[in-house]
Amino acid sequence: MLATPDALVKGFFGRWAVTFDEMCRSFESTLSHDCVWDQRPLARTVGPGEAVRFLERSRTFMALDTIEVELLSLAVNQNVVHTARIDHLRRADGSVLASAAVAGVLKVEGDQVIEWREYFDPTNLAFQAVGSGVRSVARAARDRVLSLRN
Repeated sequence: MLATPDALVKGFFGRWAVTFDEMCRSFESTLSHDCVWDQRPLARTVGPGEAVRFLERSRTFMALDTIEVELLSLAVNQNVVHTARIDHLRRADGSVLASAAVAGVLKVEGDQVIEWREYFDPTNLAFQAVGSGVRSVARAARDRVLSLRN
């Protein structure tokens, strides 16, 4: 029996917070081979392969490990799921890299997402990520100095 569109989307989002590998597997199993994931101006991918490569680049350049999705609201109209959420992007140590308010529209067919559009403020996300990175480096430097004093 196929999951309802809202259950499919909730399950998809839920897997992002487990591990980076599980998040990637969720994209591979949930997105159709020709699913357009449009999160412009950041990226527009087609299919799970391109989506996973985007996640891998985010891991390399931003230290992204998992994403905890705080689902604020969800509405379904036939096979279209509308979401309002806050994505908490986390590093491997669990610290928050950035949090972003996101509105999303996912079109579901069977047990796969066939189209996905997201709307958010990329400027705010970038400022948070940069600020978070600077704080992380400063903490590491402080800890190193303190360890040298002992």
